[in-house]
Amino acid sequence: MKFDNIKTLNQRLKKNKSKVDKDYFNFLKHIEKQKIPSTEIIFQFPIYLGEKNLARHIQFYELFKKVQNLSGHIADVGTWKGSSMIFMSKLVNILENNSGTRVYGFDWFKGHVQGKNDKKEHEGKYKSSYLDLKKNIKMLKLDNTKIIKIDLVKNLKNFFSQNKWLRFKYVFIDCGTEKVLENAVPLFWSRLLMNGVMILDHYNNPTSPSESNIIDNVIGNNSIEKFYFSDHPSAFIIKKK
Repeated sequence: MKFDNIKTLNQRLKKNKSKVDKDYFNFLKHIEKQKIPSTEIIFQFPIYLGEKNLARHIQFYELFKKVQNLSGHIADVGTWKGSSMIFMSKLVNILENNSGTRVYGFDWFKGHVQGKNDKKEHEGKYKSSYLDLKKNIKMLKLDNTKIIKIDLVKNLKNFFSQNKWLRFKYVFIDCGTEKVLENAVPLFWSRLLMNGVMILDHYNNPTSPSESNIIDNVIGNNSIEKFYFSDHPSAFIIKKK
């Protein structure tokens, strides 16, 4: 898979109005031009990691701690390249090594197909390689992780019919399009344990115009919360009712 990082950063700079974000993306452009070895960046990652991305992963960690005592699995819905899924897999290895908790990543790896109420600029985005992700999981020896290559609109109901035992304590919804959300959210919500957490990447956010209404219609009187230090993911729900 080929990457054009400078081109991507230029696009992000053009779109972004935040001075903090622009400063950070300019810093990343500087890093790209220095041709620093990837191993150096990985080993010294706090230097290069943006505060927003760090806050995002702190949020994942804090929510993970809330459900550690529950007997359920973890779902990453809209896995893309696998970053959030693999982060959770590693947390399970570190903090729940003998728990039997498994991490399931759900995606069809073909990218977004936009419906009439979705943002048209996302059409075709978020396409990724199932084989590359599968290879990375194997090389990392993440035996607690399973990728479910699936059309979430057409085949998710059948998947759960074949796996009636499957329950979740932690569900991350990052799939953005109306049809996927309409089909996936009710099915995952019904299999989310009491006191389990559902995390929403685009609730109350124009990036996914239908997400707020779909979520509101499914979760009943449960409170929608957010962390004061992070806006992405934008919300989470602890299932109480």
